[in-house]
Amino acid sequence: MDWVWDTFETYRLNQADLQAYLAELYGSYDFAIEVVNGSYRFQIPELLTGDQRTELGNRRWEDD
Repeated sequence: MDWVWDTFETYRLNQADLQAYLAELYGSYDFAIEVVNGSYRFQIPELLTGDQRTELGNRRWEDD
């Protein structure tokens, strides 16, 4: 299976939380996560859906 590159904004989202979410979806892999111009760039089997992006966005940290 060919993996694709996808991105998601870094705003209030820790890389560890992104890694954990991707592992929940696809298992424990090296997603080659890197930061490029304020966004995480990572490799996954298929692009995230709108619902998955919303769920990931809900994992952003908030001020106390």
